[in-house]
Amino acid sequence: MNKHSDDVSEWTSISDLMASLFSIVMLFLVYFVINSTMEKIRKSKEAQEKKQNAQMDLAEQLRDELDLSFAKVLYDSISGIIVLEIEGDHSFEQGKACVMPAFEKALTSDKFLERIANLVKGDSARTIQIEGHSDITNVSEEIVTSKYRHCAVFDDNFSLSAQRAKNVAKTILEKIKDPADRAEVNKRISVVGYGPNRLINPNNPTGAENRRVEIKIIPFEKSIERIN
Repeated sequence: MNKHSDDVSEWTSISDLMASLFSIVMLFLVYFVINSTMEKIRKSKEAQEKKQNAQMDLAEQLRDELDLSFAKVLYDSISGIIVLEIEGDHSFEQGKACVMPAFEKALTSDKFLERIANLVKGDSARTIQIEGHSDITNVSEEIVTSKYRHCAVFDDNFSLSAQRAKNVAKTILEKIKDPADRAEVNKRISVVGYGPNRLINPNNPTGAENRRVEIKIIPFEKSIERIN
């Protein structure tokens, strides 16, 4: 009887030991998984911060290279998109799509063109989207001067804003000297016209601030996401 009790006690001890060992192994596994996950999160956060810092630096460089006192440079830290916002009074006349001289000069500076060409190259290649915006003034009501007559025949504000974006893209592409660079930029540049649908100042819908062009520098992965 005592022998049987000893055997049962021995098996119970072994069972307890195995359960303890199993618990210890599981604890180590849980610790390893948590530690590995935290390390991945840390590295991912560091990589994201590095990207954000690089984009912020790029935004500042673009501000300097565009060299326009009437241009704003905006940066979205979540999407990583950089926006060059050029105010309407200095980029286009009301109801017209010809790029004004000061704006054209800034767009075609060697530094800015070189930067645009470099942005679409390599592993960190970006895409460039040029957006045209207008105020709510009906284009058919505009008085067309002889100087800009060829720039002012539009059905509506959507066609006007699209032509503004197109003219900015055309101005950039025509002035890029290297054919290979020009071809690469051409593949990664797009234009869109929003008409009066995205007013900056809805309280003053005919204000010059609403007539503008936005040049968006979009990280390549974001452009893929948008397409999908």
